[in-house]
Amino acid sequence: MDKVIWFLPLTLISALAGSQATATTQANSNLVRNGSFERMQVGWMFGGEAKILQQPDAPHGQKVLQCRRNSDMARQVVVAEPSTQYAVSLWVRTENVKPVSGSGYAYAAIYEFDFHGNLVAFRDFVQLSGTQGWQRFDATWETHQRTFYFEVRLGLYNADGVAHFDAVQVVQGNKTPQRYEKAPTAKGEVALILHEPNFPQNPASPSPEKLAHWLSLAGYKPQIVSAERFADPAWVEANRSRIGLLVLPNSPNFPLEAHRNLLRLLVDGVDLLTFGGYAFDVPMAKMPAGYKPIRYGQPISATLLNVNPDFETVAPNGNVEGWEISNPQQCFISEQVAKSGKRSAGVSIAGRAGSAIWKTSVSVQAGERLRVSGWVKTEGVKGTGYAFLAYYPFAGDKWVKPRDIAQVRGTSDWQHFVADFVVPYGVDRVEVRFGIYNASGTAFFDDVRVERIELPPCLNTRYGNPQDGLETSPLQLGMFDAHYPLRNAVRLEAKGWVWETKGTQISGYSAVGVLHARARWKPIIFALDRFGRICGTAGAVMHHYAGVFAGSNWVFFGVDNFDLTTLPKFNENVLLPLLKHLRRSVFAHGLKSKFACYRPHEPIEATVNVSNFGGSEFIGQVVFALSELEDESVTKGQKFAEKLVASFKAPVKASSGEIVAVSIRWTDLKLREGLYRITARLLDANGSLVDEMESGFVVWDGQTFTERLNFRYSDNYFWLNNSPNFLLGTDTWANWFHSPSQSDPLFWRQQICMMRDAGLTVFENLQWTPSNYRFSEVDWRKLDAMIWLCHQAGIVYMAGLLIGHDVAVDDATLERQAKFVTEFAERYRNADGLIYYLNGDYQLRPKTPEQTDLRWRTQQN
Repeated sequence: MDKVIWFLPLTLISALAGSQATATTQANSNLVRNGSFERMQVGWMFGGEAKILQQPDAPHGQKVLQCRRNSDMARQVVVAEPSTQYAVSLWVRTENVKPVSGSGYAYAAIYEFDFHGNLVAFRDFVQLSGTQGWQRFDATWETHQRTFYFEVRLGLYNADGVAHFDAVQVVQGNKTPQRYEKAPTAKGEVALILHEPNFPQNPASPSPEKLAHWLSLAGYKPQIVSAERFADPAWVEANRSRIGLLVLPNSPNFPLEAHRNLLRLLVDGVDLLTFGGYAFDVPMAKMPAGYKPIRYGQPISATLLNVNPDFETVAPNGNVEGWEISNPQQCFISEQVAKSGKRSAGVSIAGRAGSAIWKTSVSVQAGERLRVSGWVKTEGVKGTGYAFLAYYPFAGDKWVKPRDIAQVRGTSDWQHFVADFVVPYGVDRVEVRFGIYNASGTAFFDDVRVERIELPPCLNTRYGNPQDGLETSPLQLGMFDAHYPLRNAVRLEAKGWVWETKGTQISGYSAVGVLHARARWKPIIFALDRFGRICGTAGAVMHHYAGVFAGSNWVFFGVDNFDLTTLPKFNENVLLPLLKHLRRSVFAHGLKSKFACYRPHEPIEATVNVSNFGGSEFIGQVVFALSELEDESVTKGQKFAEKLVASFKAPVKASSGEIVAVSIRWTDLKLREGLYRITARLLDANGSLVDEMESGFVVWDGQTFTERLNFRYSDNYFWLNNSPNFLLGTDTWANWFHSPSQSDPLFWRQQICMMRDAGLTVFENLQWTPSNYRFSEVDWRKLDAMIWLCHQAGIVYMAGLLIGHDVAVDDATLERQAKFVTEFAERYRNADGLIYYLNGDYQLRPKTPEQTDLRWRTQQN
C-alpha cells in the first residue's frame, strides 16, 4: 500500500536529542510492550530481515530494532478504543537510506483496523531518508470510529539502507512521557473465574467453587465474576494489574460484550484456562430477557442505507425518489408486476441489443461491511449480455473492485440475490446499479437494498476469510480446529494419570493450536481409542514467547461431555501441577541444533531459550542430553532405542520479564551416521523439572547413501527397487524448513515414516528460493537431512526449484537461476531417490510489448 504522510489529522513534533518537550506528560502507562526491544521479540511481529541487535548508544537500554532491506518491518498490536485520542513517540536513526525507485524512506506508522482485520485508517508520523542521527518524534491522533485495534509499524518502505528504532511509547491521551517508561511486565495473583448462571448448561463445565479451591492451592487468589462484571471496561481496567489468570469453566459460551476486555488482558500477557469444549464458539449477547446465543455470520444489526428500495415512492412527474435512470424510454415503474408492495422498477429493450440502467449512491466508510440484495424477474432477455444487479465502490471517481451479484438471461420468475462485502480502504461511496446490459428483453427489480451490517466478532479461528489459506485477524484465538473432533475416544492419558470410560465415548475437539511461529504447543492429555491409537489431544498448553500474546500461556481442554475435575486423581495429578506451572510462568522454547545435518567430525552445537514471564527471578539449570536413535521406526507404539552419547549441565538465571539463551557445544564426539536427539530439561534450584524439550539432527558425510532406492523412469513406468510402480505421494512447502515447530529432523522423520506406513512413495516439497539464489550453509544442511531421511525411509523426494517464478527474466537472472539449479544437482548427484521439480506454477509477468501479445505467449508454451 502506498504510504501518504498526514493522511488523517496528526500533530507531529520532531526534536533532536537533548531538546526539551513542551507538553504536559500523561500519567497513562505505555501501551507498547517491550518498546525498547530489551526483551528481544516479546510483543513484536517481524517481516523480512528485521532484527534486534546490540547498540551501545541506544536512547534507552542496549538494544534497538534494525531494518536494512526494502520491506523489513516490525509491528505490534494494541487493543484500542474508537474515537479516542492517543499519543505516540519513538527514536529513529538512519544511515544511507535511499529509495529503490521513486519515493522510499524509513517510516513509523499507525495502522488502524476493525475487529475483523479490515483496514480503516493509516498514517505515517515518520518518513526519513539519507543519514540522520538519533531523533525523537512525537505525534497525537484520534482513532477511527470503527477502530478495535491498531498496529505500530516500523520499517523501510521502497528503500534500502539502515534504520534503527528505539524507545517506542503509546499512551491514551495527548503526550507520552519525555523519559521512556516500559509497560508493566509482572502478572497479578488474582485468578478470575467467569461464571454466568444464565448461560446454557454444559456437562463438561467444572464447578467454579471447586476450581477456586485448586487455584488457591497453586498460589492464586481466586475471584468469581459474572459476565456483566467482566464486560465492564471500567472494572477490568481498575483491576488489570492484579489479574494473572482468566478461567473459563464454560468456555464455549462467552459474553459478546466482554470480548474487548478479554483480548486486552491476553495481549497484556494474562494467562488463560478453559474447560468444556471448543472455546469461544458460541458468543452470547445480552438481551432484555437474558443472554441469547449469536450465530457467527448472522448480522446482529442491519441499517438500511439507500432510500426507497421498494420503488413505492414516485413523484407526480414520474421521478422515483432516490434513483436515477439512464433512459426514460427504457426504464420505467411497473404497477402490474411487483415482488412486494405495489410497484417494481423495470427495464425493457426491444429489437436490437442495448443497455439501460437504474442506479443509486450511498456514502460509506472504509471497513464497513455492506449487504447488497434484490429481487430480479426476466422475460425474454437474450443477446450476448444479460439482466444484472451490481455494486460499484468508488474512491473519488475511480471504481474499486465492482461486482455483478446477478446475471440473468431468458425468462425466469422472481429470484433473490444477495452479496456481502467489506468497503475497501479509500472508498467513500458505493453505487448500486441494475438493468440490462448488451441484451434485449424485459427485466423487473424489487426490494433493492444496501445495508450496513454488523457481524459478531469471531473470537476463535473456526471462521475466517478462505483464500490460499484461512486468513484470520491477529486477535482471533487459535485454539482447536473445527475439522478435528474427537472420535472413538474411550481413554485419556497424561503423565502420571489414566482414565477410561465405561461405555460412553469421549466427545469434543482436539486441543490443537495455531502458533504463528510465535508460540510453543505441548500436549497434556492424549485421547485414545479402544485399540490404543491416538484420536487427538484432549488437553494442551500453548506458551506464547513472542508476537501479539507474548507471555500469555493458554491451557485448554476440548472434552465436552465429561467434567474432567470429577474424574479420579485428575485434579491432583494433572490440574494442580499445571496451575503451579502457570503461576511460575517459566518455560523453555526454541531448542535448535545449529545444523540439521553434521559431518561426522564436526562439533555439535545447540541453543534453548528460557523465558521468565513470572514475577520473580528464576534460578536453575538446563541439563542437555545427546542420544543416538538406533530404531528406524517412530510411529505410534514403537519407540526409539536410545543410546546416550553425551550430557552437559548449564546454569541459568532469568530475571522477571527476561529471555535467556542457554547454549551447548560438544567436540570430539566422532559420531557415526544416523539420527540423533538432543533433550533439554529445565530444572529449578531444587532440581525439580520445570519444562522439557527435544530436537534432532542427522550425521551424514553428505556423499554416500547407504540406502539405495534404485529409482528411475523407463518403458513408460516409474521403477522403484527394480519394480514398476504407480507412484502415490503428498506434498507440503517451505513451512517444513522455516516453521519453529516443524523445521526439525525428529518431526521430519516421524512424518516421513507415517507417509511410508500409509503406502506413499513420493514426498514433494515446494521448498523456497533463497535471496540471490544462494542457499546458506544452514539451508544446505536442512536439505541434506531431509534428503537423507527420505532415502532411509524408502521415500522418493521431489524437490521444488524455482517454484512460482517469473519466466520473463533477463539473461543475468536466468544465469543465476541456472547456477542455482546446477549447484543443487551437483550436491545431490549421488541421490538416486530424487525428482527435480523445475519451475512449477510458473508466472509470466510481461515487461515488453512483445510479451503482452497473446500469439507470442502461445509460442512460448
